[in-house]
Amino acid sequence: MLTLLFVRHGETMSNVWSYMQGWSDTPLTQRGIAQGKQVAEALKNTDLLAMYTSTSERAYDTACLINAYHGLDIHMCKGLKEMNFGTLEAQPEHIVGGSPAHRINFDYRSFNGENIQVLTKRVRKALDEIVEAQNNAHGTILCVSHSIAILAVIRSIDKTVYAYRMKQEEYIDNCSVTAINYEDGRFMIGDINITDTERIRRLSL
Repeated sequence: MLTLLFVRHGETMSNVWSYMQGWSDTPLTQRGIAQGKQVAEALKNTDLLAMYTSTSERAYDTACLINAYHGLDIHMCKGLKEMNFGTLEAQPEHIVGGSPAHRINFDYRSFNGENIQVLTKRVRKALDEIVEAQNNAHGTILCVSHSIAILAVIRSIDKTVYAYRMKQEEYIDNCSVTAINYEDGRFMIGDINITDTERIRRLSL
């Protein structure tokens, strides 16, 4: 079995300011760096086959913190980038308004961005390519990505699970870990949005 551990990047300034942050970028805060170091510590004894990251700086910087214990080549993957909010990038979230679920499912195509359907296709393509690149190997892959992108990965596997998380307002926290398993040609959703250090350590055992 192949296990893909999806880690959301650490807290950024846009997270603090509640700004729309998709393809735009702001640096990790001191708290975000500490979050990255904490998840890195939890994963330091995990034997990783490979490490992938979104090309966004906040994701790459988080990946580097984790990679301090592994020394792997970090593969840059545009397909793991966050949803593109188009001309609403770097704008206050209240411009779109509503709940986080409303903003996640909002159609940004009229603002030259994406919607959840487009994002789902993009991240699924990336997911398939990452698995194919492992040549049927068994083990653990680490992927650093973003909150809506990770939810879109879940949606690409099971729309019912995605819909439930939207209804319950259960999202993806900074530096949480979500496990996706792959075996015999199919993906299976494991633990979602894990922040507890001990649980993270056990994910790849």
